[in-house]
Amino acid sequence: IDGAAYALSYSIQKYIDSMSGGEKPNILINGHHHKAMSIFYRNVHGIEAGCTQAQTPWMKGKRLAAHMGGWIIELRVNDDGTINRIIPEFIPLYKPIENDY
Repeated sequence: IDGAAYALSYSIQKYIDSMSGGEKPNILINGHHHKAMSIFYRNVHGIEAGCTQAQTPWMKGKRLAAHMGGWIIELRVNDDGTINRIIPEFIPLYKPIENDY
């Protein structure tokens, strides 16, 4: 199959869906997909981590984008570990070094 899932959030949502109610983390940082996004779903703060690798020829052939950059995530938590405030900030890298893969 060419390309990625039909929706950017699909992979992390399905991962969170697979977790039972009492065993979900407060925050989940997911990698491998070369995508960057933040979502709050089923009381989990989900982050797709993005990547630091330019789009490869293989990815281009499969119509897979590389969301290059990194996150600064500020959290405020209660004494019991519950996140009561989160500020996710993505710092994008728009122009990769040529053939940086």
